[in-house]
Amino acid sequence: MHELSIVEGIIAAVKREQKRHHFRKLIRVDIGCNVFSCIAEESLQFYFDSATKGTSFEGSRVRVRRLPQEYECGRCARVFVPKTKAICCPQCKTGTECRLRLKSDLNIEALEVE
Repeated sequence: MHELSIVEGIIAAVKREQKRHHFRKLIRVDIGCNVFSCIAEESLQFYFDSATKGTSFEGSRVRVRRLPQEYECGRCARVFVPKTKAICCPQCKTGTECRLRLKSDLNIEALEVE
C-alpha cells in the first residue's frame, strides 16, 4: 500500500515539471531505486493508472530501474559496487571494514513526454 503515497509524490513531481516545460502528454516515467527496495513495480503501475485516469498522464508507463548496492570502505572511505559476491574494497583490499550504504530514496531519472 505504500506504493500509493509514492505514486502521489511522483505525480506531484511530474506536474511541477509539466508546468516548467509545458509538455502536454506524459508517455513514461523512469524511476531509480535501491536494489533492496520493497517497491513492487506492478503495484506502482496499478496505483499510477488509478491516480492518473482522466488526466494528461493517463496511459503512461512507470519503469523502475533497480540501482546497484554500494558499499563504503571504513579504512580508506572509497565507495564501490562489488564485482563479485566477496565484498572487498578495490582500493585498499580490506573486506572487514566495508559497510553497506543504504539509499532509501527514490528518484525520477527521466520523463518521456510529448
